[in-house]
Amino acid sequence: MLKMCHKKNREIIKPYKDNLEYLADQFERLKLIKNDNEADDEDGFLINPRKIRRLPRRHRIFKTRNKADNNKKLLELEKRIDRRLAVTDRTFPFKEFQKKKSLTRMEELIILELLEGEVFGSSEYDVKELLDLISEDTYERLKNIKLFQKDGKLVKEKIIEVDYEHNIFGMTQCIKLNNKIKALLLEEKGVKNKLNIKENDFFEIIKPTIPFDKVILHKKTFEDIGLTIEMIQGNTSRLLHEWGIKGSNLYPSDKVKKRRRNHPVIMLFYGAPGTGKTLTANAVAYTLKKELLTFDCSKILDLYVGESEKNVRKIFDNYREISKGMKNPPVLLLNEADQFLHRRINATRSVDNMYNQMQNIFLEQLERFEGILIATTNLIENLDSAFSRRFHHKIEFRRPGTGERFKLWQVHIPEKAPLSDDVDLQDLAIHYNLSGGQIALVVKNAAVRAARRGDKIMMEDFIFACEDELAGNFDEKARVRVGF
Repeated sequence: MLKMCHKKNREIIKPYKDNLEYLADQFERLKLIKNDNEADDEDGFLINPRKIRRLPRRHRIFKTRNKADNNKKLLELEKRIDRRLAVTDRTFPFKEFQKKKSLTRMEELIILELLEGEVFGSSEYDVKELLDLISEDTYERLKNIKLFQKDGKLVKEKIIEVDYEHNIFGMTQCIKLNNKIKALLLEEKGVKNKLNIKENDFFEIIKPTIPFDKVILHKKTFEDIGLTIEMIQGNTSRLLHEWGIKGSNLYPSDKVKKRRRNHPVIMLFYGAPGTGKTLTANAVAYTLKKELLTFDCSKILDLYVGESEKNVRKIFDNYREISKGMKNPPVLLLNEADQFLHRRINATRSVDNMYNQMQNIFLEQLERFEGILIATTNLIENLDSAFSRRFHHKIEFRRPGTGERFKLWQVHIPEKAPLSDDVDLQDLAIHYNLSGGQIALVVKNAAVRAARRGDKIMMEDFIFACEDELAGNFDEKARVRVGF
């Protein structure tokens, strides 16, 4: 009986299947270390150790046993990791890196914490969080700050990256694991483009298919877009430089382009909904022979404090990572960027602080941006002047005139759609002040009425759908009927 129990309790040591299984054990080890630190720091023991003597005896015994159990689990896990490594016929990247760089225990824990964050979606930490992990008391916290300074080994050897964030509370150091180190430790192959574009939850990658001759815009808007494209491509810039026009060197010469491929061009498309802002961004990317990376700015808000601010930075970090190594980086489209661009407000609530902080980060990121960025907004009246200066081109998308509306009616009615002889598109274009988006909706609603009857689409169907659209529109300008 004793022999059977002994055999049953004996642990069978198995080799690691792969790098991910090994890292899973390391992350579990990290969790136990953090639990141990949290137990130490509970009730402020690190700040004032005398507090422990004021606790009831039962509480003190419970905490002591809890800490002892945690330490026992940690020791057993570390031994199991060593035994499994001993029977595994390969060495994993983290172990090799640890040996090659002669990492101390604190440096090792910092890298593991940042790596776990990269895997599970929290790629940046502030110094305070990491100091809590590696320090047992206030003295050690002060001593360990040097690990995150310029002379610290992890920073000096570019294993970690330190970014400085300005906010209402002052300046915060944000720590991130170097992308190459992350790829090495996770054994990622081809990570630069495939992983970031195809598996990124934020972005949608679009291959543009719309040339400019298929886009119908107000004449002034079309001219402004055309001028911007010419300036980006450099044709107009060279002439302006020859004529001695000041500021014409905003766009680089061919020699400068070779040195700095991603010269920043930041555009703001503003105007009423349905006037073609997103469609035009597609045409801009098509003309420049670039892919379009789109982001819906409504995704930025998060219920957790600090997450929305991190998400703003993540947009630009991900774009930079995607663009790195690409010969022709994509155009970044920020759709409905209103919450970034409105006037900042006096902070009276925590949510006000969050919005202001998001805007501060957005401003900083625009300053550092390299590439082509297009932001769209419907609410130009609330634009903060600080943002206005950051956009090289601010292009108004006006509501289409009669001629543009007629073309839009022609475009949005499919060739196969059966029209009654009484349908007069010119008359509809003259009398109803609709945007392209509204016309598309009206055509659909008119077709639904006709399909229910099993008949052709009649002028009456279009008029009914137009009136219905105008009556339910929140935009006062769009409610105006023309020519009545």
